[in-house]
Amino acid sequence: MLPKSYRVFSVVLLIALVVAACSPAATPTPQPALPTPVPATPTAAPAADPTPVPPTISIVSETGSSRVIKHFMGETTVPKNPKRIVVSGSGYIEHLLSLDIVPVGWSTPGSTADIGAPGHIADKLRGTVNVGTISEPSLEAILGTDPDLIIGMSGVHDSIYQGLSAIAPTVIIANPWLDWRQTLLIIGEIVGKKDLAQQRLAEYDKRL
Repeated sequence: MLPKSYRVFSVVLLIALVVAACSPAATPTPQPALPTPVPATPTAAPAADPTPVPPTISIVSETGSSRVIKHFMGETTVPKNPKRIVVSGSGYIEHLLSLDIVPVGWSTPGSTADIGAPGHIADKLRGTVNVGTISEPSLEAILGTDPDLIIGMSGVHDSIYQGLSAIAPTVIIANPWLDWRQTLLIIGEIVGKKDLAQQRLAEYDKRL
């Protein structure tokens, strides 16, 4: 038989184990919540310069019957006084008309050639050829007009420049409505009527 003191110790130990087993589990101390990360405010990109690039050209050289013009796609020799002009950008039609030139071919301002010429100038274009839309002019139709000069629009006709140039000397300038006054002077320079273009602008300013 075990000594009495040992038996007392065993009973006390057993009681302690039972109490420990029956005690509720300790509640863990809550940890402070981590702050929600705030996304960084994106830095706004600098605003694009709204000033359009004017449709510039320059005269490289001249001879008795022709001139070399530097434009968006390079240098082109054009007649000084072209007689049969095709404009692949419809906005150039009115610039030519203001210089007393009726183009032999022109493109429509819409997405389909069926639209035809703008109503306010349709009568002046009777007998001329609709060569398609601005974005997709027909090279075959342009060839059929037998032009001696083609004027096209940068960013629209760059990809067909070689095809246009194979038909007739081609000059590519900027969108005609970025700066219509500058465009009129440039077209006047191209077709040999710069003085008349300046006169038209002076007449317009007097009416203001």
